[in-house]
Amino acid sequence: MRKTSRLGSEARLGWALVAPALGVIALIAIFPLGWTFWESLHLHELRMPWLGEPFIGLANYVEIARGPRFWAALGHTAFFTVVSISLELLIGLFLALAMNRVFRGRGFVRAAVLVPWAIPTVVAALLWRFIFESQGGILNALLVDVGILNQPMVWFIKASTAWVPVILADVWKTTPFVALLLLAGLQNIDLSLYEAAASDSRDADLQNARRISRIRSDLCPDRRRTRNLYRAGRALHLQRVAPESALRLWIGVVGGDLRHHLRTGAVLRAWARRATRGRRGMREAGRGKREAGSVRSGGLGRWVFGGALGLLMLFTLFPFYWAVVASFMSDAQLFREPTLFPRHLIFDHYHALFTERDFITPIRNSLVVAGTTTLFCLIVGTLAAYALARLEFRGKAPIMAFILAVTMFPQISIVSPLYLLLRSLYLIDTYPGLIMPYMTFAMPLTVWVLTGSIRQIPKDLEEAAHVDGATRRQSFTRILLPLAVPSLATTGILTFIYCWNEFLFALSFTLGPERQTVPVAIALFRGQYQVPWGEILAAAVVATAPVAAMVLVFQRRIVQGLTAGAVKG
Repeated sequence: MRKTSRLGSEARLGWALVAPALGVIALIAIFPLGWTFWESLHLHELRMPWLGEPFIGLANYVEIARGPRFWAALGHTAFFTVVSISLELLIGLFLALAMNRVFRGRGFVRAAVLVPWAIPTVVAALLWRFIFESQGGILNALLVDVGILNQPMVWFIKASTAWVPVILADVWKTTPFVALLLLAGLQNIDLSLYEAAASDSRDADLQNARRISRIRSDLCPDRRRTRNLYRAGRALHLQRVAPESALRLWIGVVGGDLRHHLRTGAVLRAWARRATRGRRGMREAGRGKREAGSVRSGGLGRWVFGGALGLLMLFTLFPFYWAVVASFMSDAQLFREPTLFPRHLIFDHYHALFTERDFITPIRNSLVVAGTTTLFCLIVGTLAAYALARLEFRGKAPIMAFILAVTMFPQISIVSPLYLLLRSLYLIDTYPGLIMPYMTFAMPLTVWVLTGSIRQIPKDLEEAAHVDGATRRQSFTRILLPLAVPSLATTGILTFIYCWNEFLFALSFTLGPERQTVPVAIALFRGQYQVPWGEILAAAVVATAPVAAMVLVFQRRIVQGLTAGAVKG
């Protein structure tokens, strides 16, 4: 009876804690999606408003299916998706394997991989567009210098060549997240499998087993009094180590029992002689094809691994390096003689950015919107994550699936109904009009990461507090929350970066520069006679600097937070 009552109270508490998160997602995402579908079943003829909006069923879908533009767009999307995902999986798998290894510079590789992911999407698109520009593009300049091209190529005039920068930009931006997800899967593999794969051959294992059995028979004549020695022997057999190291390991395991069972040191000396002869024989037997082949392949593998990793690091960091360098070059040098190592640096673009463009206003708007959204998501998401990770009630799996499914819908599918909803609430061109849509797609990320992190905290600590008389609220506030502070900080950084980089909602729900965020302001930069690439690149560096700094400082926690959510969530 008490168990049933406890489960009922947990179910009520669980639903109460996840209700705010579900309410936000349902109001801002599900309702607009339903509204979009309902309106798609009606006729909307702006040229003849007197017809009203009659119900026509699936006629709009049939008309779209008959048009060639829809199928052409669908084919382009499918081609772009297949090629991009294939490259992202291949490169992401290599990066995940690299980050899962222990080598010098792994922290730098991990930080460098995260930099493209932290850069705003609109900034990444502009960077790659400028790299492939026919005039001022560094790629054309390099290809002409090395003799591959006779003259600069116009990459965006043909579909066959325009796919190259589009796919490269998407791969460059998305691969880091794919690599983190694959890294989470690699870190979830049992370490014993790695140890078994790295062990010696089966013949060497049989020789070790026979040697251990002879050692055990010499040292343990009385089976009733030597249980620890037998256990040490089994533990020693499971360790694929050299005989001398195994001797030290065996002595450490046995401890004081060794003096009790060894009457003299003759047996120990005989064991050492046997181990030395055995190791010498194994060296002589393995000195040949097996040993030489493994050493050579290992050395060659290290060179191949290092070269491939170096090329990926160049691909990862080059666009950002070029943006920084180009932002300090004059317009004349930028379009006539672009170079990777300019001799003279100027600050005119940064000066114009904060004096003529008033770039402080977009920065302030982004800080307010991203900071407020992060705070609300942490408060609401922590409650939902605690319920999903700790409480037992029906519907946990569907709730988690529902929250994550929201991220699968493209933002463009809810922009129109969401605009009408915000306009009816007089929230267009306001901070709340941006914070509410931001929370819709930032909330699933917060709940996902925090749920996995809370599940990693031992539940025994809270149960011990309950035994001592603490209530669930006290165990949550005094036990769980202090332990979850690092996870909360990591989730806050991830949510802030997502909100800082958001572009479509900020572009759709703002009317003027007073409420524009950083990505929108950069995308709408206009010059009098030409595109102000110098100021755009300077703004891109300024917009990327804070998120890149956070990634470099907290890269270890960011990786841990994403991998924990991917494995446990």
